[in-house]
Order: sequence, then structure tokens, then C-alpha cells
Amino acid sequence: MDKLMLVLGLVVKAGKMTFGYNLTEADIKKGRCALVLVADDVSERTLKNTSMLCEKNGIDMIKINRDMDMIANSLGKRSGVLSVTDINFAKRIKELSAES
Repeated sequence: MDKLMLVLGLVVKAGKMTFGYNLTEADIKKGRCALVLVADDVSERTLKNTSMLCEKNGIDMIKINRDMDMIANSLGKRSGVLSVTDINFAKRIKELSAES
């Protein structure tokens, strides 16, 4: 059982997740982003741009050990960049990522 994907599923059901680089960037600029997650198989360019965006705005970014297809199967949308907009969910996701 994949605890991280279960928690991400709860985040989606709660309406506290945004999918895609552009929407994540908008969340960061509006101050709504608590954490950015990046799939294992995003392009180097996307990873670099996301990393710079997060660093510039003081947002934590975690590269999760899941690919975009796994994210699509679990969450219903295929995306390599995810924005978590709830601080409590973000804390739990950080805890789970540290464990794995």
C-alpha cells in the first residue's frame, strides 16, 4: 500500500491540489502554494524551471519517486508538476517523503 499516493488522493478529493506547471506557477505567485511535487520522469527543463521558481519564492519542492503514469492512475490526471495548497496536507506529505 502506497501511503503517499493515498494522501495525495485525499488532497485531490479535498480540492487542495493543482495539476500542471502553469497552474502551479500561478498558485505560487498568488501565495496559495504550500508545497510543490515533481514526478520522477519530468524533463530536465521542467525540473530546472520548477526548482528555480520554488527557490525564488521560498516554496519547498519534493521530487517524488513516482512517474506521471503512476500519478495518472492514482489521481486521475496525468501531470508531472503538482501544487498542494493546504499547509497541513503539505506537512504530512513531507513526513511521508522523508520516510521513503
